[in-house]
Amino acid sequence: MNKEVKINGNKFLLRELRAKDKKQLDNFLIKWSKNSLLKSFRNSNLKKTAEEYCKAIGKYDKYRYILLNGNKIIGLFEFSLDLSSEDIERFKKYTEIPKIEKICRWGLTITDEYQNQKIAQNTFKIMKQIAKSFKKTHMILLGGVYITNERAIHFYEKVGFKKLGTFKNKSNNKSIDMMLKI
Repeated sequence: MNKEVKINGNKFLLRELRAKDKKQLDNFLIKWSKNSLLKSFRNSNLKKTAEEYCKAIGKYDKYRYILLNGNKIIGLFEFSLDLSSEDIERFKKYTEIPKIEKICRWGLTITDEYQNQKIAQNTFKIMKQIAKSFKKTHMILLGGVYITNERAIHFYEKVGFKKLGTFKNKSNNKSIDMMLKI
């Protein structure tokens, strides 16, 4: 999938992550501020993260998409089509969840210099279309969202996610689970 996205008069390309994107992904990850990294990536070895993401292409239940400005990655979007047993148990406490096979986990990261430009908001419609193409009716946040990440929480609510409850992740950080009916 290659999709041109126009945002604020600029053209970007949204496409699937490819194995040959490792160097560009390295560059994308290392340019993040420490604050953004703490809110987004659990692995502090960013080169290892980029390598793992590129090696996982075509394996598992993961689908990753990148948003490019020219040859520069400015956004990373991830779908996971399977829920972990921890996710299932946690979500059952909040609400009656839809059939597991109808839910996907989703996450996004936009590089610092491109935040606050409505890029995530303008690409989100496409993300919902991708989720629907996988026959999903609901999206949950991959790993939740840190309770201290007010900007992200505001974004998720703006695009329709609903807060369901809080939990502590494996790093003992308090996070919020949110779900969107597509």
